[in-house]
Amino acid sequence: MKIYGYAKGDSSETLLEFDEVSICLEDAEAARKFADFAKACADEMAALGDDYDHVHFAGGETPDIIIARLPDVNI
Repeated sequence: MKIYGYAKGDSSETLLEFDEVSICLEDAEAARKFADFAKACADEMAALGDDYDHVHFAGGETPDIIIARLPDVNI
């Protein structure tokens, strides 16, 4: 697993690699919604294999969480 993100307010859109990230959710229902999203991504990744690319939790709105398949080559 690798974790990447963009700095808030950075218009250069430079993708940064992180050692750690915190996902802060409002309540248990939000945590369940995220868990359901992650499971759906896992199911889709298993079904599509190498054809799976990525899915946005917030549909591209910010803040957003993206689940992507880590390619076999270094990013």
